[in-house]
Formats: sequence, C-alpha cells, structure tokens
Amino acid sequence: MEWGVGGVTTVAGDFEGQAESVVVSTALAAAQSLAEKHYEALLKLYAQIRQVHQAHLVRLRDVEGQLQEISRKADIIRAKPADSLDQQQVLELVELEDQIQPLRQQQQWLVDQLAQEAWAGRKIRAVAQQSAMAVNFLRGTVREGTNVADVAELAGFQILQAKEDERRRLARDVHDGPAQVLANAVFGLEWCKRVLARDPTQLEAELENIAHDLRIGLDDVRQFIYDLSPVSFTEVEFAVSLRRYVQKFSERTGIIANLSIAPDLDRIPGPIEMGVFRIIQEALQNVRKHSHASRVDVAVVCEDSALRVTIEDDGVGFDRSLTPSDGVHFGLVSMSERARLLNGELVIDSEPNGGTRVSLTVPLSEPNRDLSEPGVVTDSLGES
Repeated sequence: MEWGVGGVTTVAGDFEGQAESVVVSTALAAAQSLAEKHYEALLKLYAQIRQVHQAHLVRLRDVEGQLQEISRKADIIRAKPADSLDQQQVLELVELEDQIQPLRQQQQWLVDQLAQEAWAGRKIRAVAQQSAMAVNFLRGTVREGTNVADVAELAGFQILQAKEDERRRLARDVHDGPAQVLANAVFGLEWCKRVLARDPTQLEAELENIAHDLRIGLDDVRQFIYDLSPVSFTEVEFAVSLRRYVQKFSERTGIIANLSIAPDLDRIPGPIEMGVFRIIQEALQNVRKHSHASRVDVAVVCEDSALRVTIEDDGVGFDRSLTPSDGVHFGLVSMSERARLLNGELVIDSEPNGGTRVSLTVPLSEPNRDLSEPGVVTDSLGES
C-alpha cells in the first residue's frame, strides 16, 4: 500500500523496523493534506464563479434599470390618444420599442446565466463545506458523527434558498401575467375615457378587449393559487389529486391531456408522492408556457421497486445543446433538483419540432429530506 502526498511516498507493507503507529500517523497526515488541498481548490473555484456571478448581477441591474426607464417613457406616449400624437412622438415611440427588445434579450440571457452560476456555485460550496468537515474531522477537532448534523443544517439552508427562489419566480410570473394585464386594462380604460365624449361607438370593442384580458388574468391568478396550494395526500389519494390536476390543466389550457396511472400506488411513501406530484406539475407548466403542444400524455406506473413517470408532448421541442430561455431553464433545473432529492433519475429528451419527453424514475424507499419545497437554484450565491 502507498500513500502519496506532494511527491512524498510512504510505503506500508513491510513492517520490519517500522512501528505500526508511524504507518497510521503517516496515513492520517496524508489524508489530512489531501483533504486540505481539496478544500482550498474548491474555495478557489467558488471564488471564481462568485466573481463572475457578481459581475452578471451588476450588469442585470443596469439592463433592468434601462428597461424600466425606456418602458416608462414608452408608456407615457402610449397613454395618450393615438389621434393626438404628432410625428415626432410616433417616431420616438417606435425608437423606444426598438430598444426594448434587445434589452429584454440581454435580460433573459443574464437571468439564465445567473441561474446556472448559482446552481454550480451552490453545489461547489456544499462540497467545500463537506471537505471542511472532513479536514476538521481528520485534525481531531470534530467528533465523529458531527458531520451528519452539519449536513442536515446545510440541507435546511438549501430549503430556505429554495423558498426564496420560488418567491422570485412567482414574482416574475405575476409581473409578466396578471400585472401586465392590469396595466393594459388601465391604459385601455384611460383611452375609453378620452373617446367617450367624442365617439362612444368606439367603446364597445375596446371594453370587450379589456374584459377578455381581465378574464385571462383572473384565470392566471387562480392557477397560481391552485399551484401554490399545499397538497395533502392523507386527505385525498395521490391518484385522485393527480387526475384532478391533469383534468383542470386540460380544461384551462385547451391542451388534450391524457393520464395513465397504475392502480397499485398505495405503497408509495408520502414524501415521494409529494415530490413526484410537484415534478409533474412543473413539467405540465413547461408544456403550457413553451411547447405550443396540442396534446400531452402522462403515465405513472410502479415496476421493479421503482416509480416511473413519463410526460410526453407533441410540441415544438427545443435543442438541448442551446441555452434555453429562462422559464424553460428554471423548470428543468427545478425538476432535476427535485428528482435528486428523491434519489431518482430525470431524463429529458427533446429536439426541435420533435416534442419533448420527460422520464422520471424514483426508487420506492422513503427519502431522508423534507420534499415539500424544491431544491432549486437561487439567483444569489450568498456568502461563503
């Protein structure tokens, strides 16, 4: 047997003339040195990714500031009656709108980069913390078994991060959905007030458009509430809850949704039921938002001591070699992290114009973590 550290090699095997305690102490010293070097290398990697992350955060704040200012100027012009705009104002509005699209593209790219950096940074930091525990254990400054509590504390911290990230995503969804609908309704009503005295016949069509948009916004709010509502499988069976969700999804989106579910699901541990349900929810929301699909098939079966789930749509698909949009990326990362917490495997197959297939396999043994919240990425790496 050999232990090699920094070019120094100690040979153990021929104990003649060498005390056993020397061999043991040499092995422990070598292990400690390796662990320390590993820990230092991880800290350097974390510092590098954090530096890039901070630079992208600064750039994102700058882009969002520009977007806010340009959108504000454009909204002021849009709020005016169309027939009252002069040529200069029309040209200014066109120029402002031309600036908005590139900035939105930059914003989307930066958000996606931040998500990827945070995901990588969180993993590196978690491994670094475990390396630090290993170093302290080898030094004798930590009792055996202490690392278990530290890992549990780290898992709790990650759950808190997950909650914050869910809040951020909800804020984005509300901003892009109901908030935008309400803003458009306000502008539409202002326009109606201006033309009321001049030509009331123009109001009917505009009011109908406003009512239509508000109905869509109300549906979105109801869906947010439904998706965020806690699910208790002690009160309602997993299969029943899933059937209800898939049915409501189909009714609300107009996408044909078929569910095939095995009858022998009563032996699934509760935390696994919750985690699988949330993954299916996330997959269907990706179908709704990004796939342009007309049909989606969901299958849930138990076989070979594992739960197997597939969600397959006939939508536009995407090229996985390219950087996906922020919404798609967040959904994929969220599902992958949930699957990891379930000790499962998630495989996503997709290609342009070829639809998307999500396959989840989860061993039927109860996980050791609270799965009521996803272990998803955060857009801040936090302090080291």
